[in-house]
Amino acid sequence: MSSLSLETREEQGAVQIAVAGELDLSSALTFDEEVRRAEERRPQTLVLDLRRLRFMDSTGLRLIISAQSRALRRGRRLAIVQGGEPVRRLFRLAGVNRRLEIVDHPSAVIGRPPKTV
Repeated sequence: MSSLSLETREEQGAVQIAVAGELDLSSALTFDEEVRRAEERRPQTLVLDLRRLRFMDSTGLRLIISAQSRALRRGRRLAIVQGGEPVRRLFRLAGVNRRLEIVDHPSAVIGRPPKTV
C-alpha cells in the first residue's frame, strides 16, 4: 500500500496542493478527488507542489495531464512545482515537461500573472 499526503491551502487567489509520498494507482483516487475539490473553488491558478513526492507512476502523470486539460478549457492556470529526480525523469520521458508550466518554487507563480510567450 502506498502512502500519500496532501496539504491544500489558498493564498493570493491561488490554491496550492502540496503532494508528499507516492502517487500511484493505489493513491490516485485520493489525489484526483483533492484536485477536483480545489478546482471547485475556481482559483485562477492551481499549484501542484511535487517537491516532497518520492514516487509517481503513469497513473499520477495521467491525472496531472487531465488537470492541465481541464484548466486550459476553463481559462485557468495549472503550475507544477517540480519534484525530485524520479518525477522529473518521468516528465521528461513522457515529453510532458514541455506541455506543463513547471517552476522551482510556488512563489514563482502565486500572486504573479502567467508568463507570455
